Amino acid sequence: MHDYFWHILIQTKGELSMKRFLSVIIVAVIMVSVLPVSHVSAYVTGTVGQYNTISAGGDHSMVIKTDGTLWAWGSVGYGQLGTDMRFDYRPFMGFAWQIVPDKVMDDVISVSAGDGFTMAIKNDHTLWAWGSNTLYDLGNDGESNVNNMDKYGREYSYQTIPIKIMDDVEAVSAGYNHTMAIKTDGTLWAWGHNDYGQFGNNEIGNFSDEGHRIQTTPVKIMDDVASVSTAYRVTMIIKTDGTLWACGNNQYGQIGNGGSGIQTTPVKIMDNVVSVSTSGYHTMAIKNDGSLWAWGKNEYHELGNGKGGTISKKHEYYEDIYVQEPIYERKPVKIMDNVAAVSAGYGFTMAIKTDGTLWAWGLNDRGQLGNGGKGDIKNDNTVVQTKPVKIMDNVASVSASQHHVLAVTMDGTLRSWGLNDSGQLGYNGVTDISKWGDYYQTVPKKVMSGVDADRAIAKPSTSAVLVDGRKISFDAYTINGSNYFKLRDLAAVLSGSEKQFDVTWDNANKAINLISGKPYTTVGGELTAGDGKSKIVARSKSKIYTDGVPVALRAYTINGNNYFKLRDVAKVFNFSVEWDGKTNTIVLDTSENYVD
Repeated sequence: MHDYFWHILIQTKGELSMKRFLSVIIVAVIMVSVLPVSHVSAYVTGTVGQYNTISAGGDHSMVIKTDGTLWAWGSVGYGQLGTDMRFDYRPFMGFAWQIVPDKVMDDVISVSAGDGFTMAIKNDHTLWAWGSNTLYDLGNDGESNVNNMDKYGREYSYQTIPIKIMDDVEAVSAGYNHTMAIKTDGTLWAWGHNDYGQFGNNEIGNFSDEGHRIQTTPVKIMDDVASVSTAYRVTMIIKTDGTLWACGNNQYGQIGNGGSGIQTTPVKIMDNVVSVSTSGYHTMAIKNDGSLWAWGKNEYHELGNGKGGTISKKHEYYEDIYVQEPIYERKPVKIMDNVAAVSAGYGFTMAIKTDGTLWAWGLNDRGQLGNGGKGDIKNDNTVVQTKPVKIMDNVASVSASQHHVLAVTMDGTLRSWGLNDSGQLGYNGVTDISKWGDYYQTVPKKVMSGVDADRAIAKPSTSAVLVDGRKISFDAYTINGSNYFKLRDLAAVLSGSEKQFDVTWDNANKAINLISGKPYTTVGGELTAGDGKSKIVARSKSKIYTDGVPVALRAYTINGNNYFKLRDVAKVFNFSVEWDGKTNTIVLDTSENYVD
């Protein structure tokens, strides 16, 4: 029985008569029936210019490898894997799991796993969707290839293979029953369930189901949006000017404006925000100075400020009954500095600091913190870590969900931990805990290699470089075994050759334009020597166009400059790249064509 029931009985004052005891039971049952369910949380934030290559859904996981292939595993129940109901394990009748990664599709640059459904952006910026579609989660007017009825006579539908939803999509965040997408022009679009005003458009929808407002196809919400994070009945929006806005359910202060109730239009929360993640119950935001801020529900110390837990309050209608209510913060409070990324799970939080270390705090009842199931508060089966604790080094990205976590290290290795009751951890092996029918992994365990990471360790290249027979000194780096060159250095050296190209910057659209066949325009600083030190670097957030056509080229920002993968540039402008292992020399030849 739910723990909340026992809290009510324990907190009841004095000796109970049978009549009063029965009244307590009835009230407790009623209260338990209306308590919020532990919905999946911490859905991936969609950010312009930043592609999400891992995403932990409620009971499934999605990962993009460096070759652009998308892989999935976990529960198959609603087609959320996109593999047309393929599965490799059925532990109980009626359940189907994919316990090792299964390929879904090619040419994917970003993915977001919602609650029983998935959204993916391909490299041509088309948005594709699959999975549960009962509440029009997919945005295709409810069209699905599977329509069933459960034992209670309720209809439900789902799409088992990817279908195209819309064009020109730059970022997407799939939530509990609604999705928000940012198009390449900076406009924000929404569809799905809008029962708590989570769209920010005054609960407007084009369809009503038993009083619930639903939008069956994408509808425009607002302009000038840089990032969006959705979760259970909540949406957080960062505009291009760095202001953070929020709408939806505010029961536990998760909106962050000091109020309560329902916020049906976006309200401004704070300035200078570069990243945000909401679980639906608590929210974490990073400001441009690297400081981490938190607000919302703090029952399990998920905010990390050491002030969480519950408080005992007298019931509103029954004077002899006391209930436990969660502590929460209605306005942002500062947690820590030097934070590069954050992901808010259900009752816990994962944060990556600027030095690549991963830190965790909050609920740890299923090993979701990755620290061996430890915590500084233990109460029966509940384990809680009240302050941030270091988990591992060299982490590029992290995605937390209801009870499991995915993390990619800078060498492209994917690790997972937490609950594995649907095969969502992705390995066909024994977890380190098997308890009460649950299986969970309390420390990070390797799933696969070759995952696309958005942060990496850049080491100064020691190779000599010949360009058309001339020895040139480049400030180049080796990242995950590949050579990265400063884009403007390459353009300057190749200028005047048959494969010359110019580089321009479109500040309004935050875009790099590569123009083939045009002499390079010098801006200063080309071929400047580097500091010779290794460093942690992030993927460039700039859009990239070649002769006006958007292209997906891998680039990292190092000391304010963009460094591109040498072979990617060579392929675009068709010049030869060879490696002379005997002399440790990279050879570029503009008279020869590129060969893979």
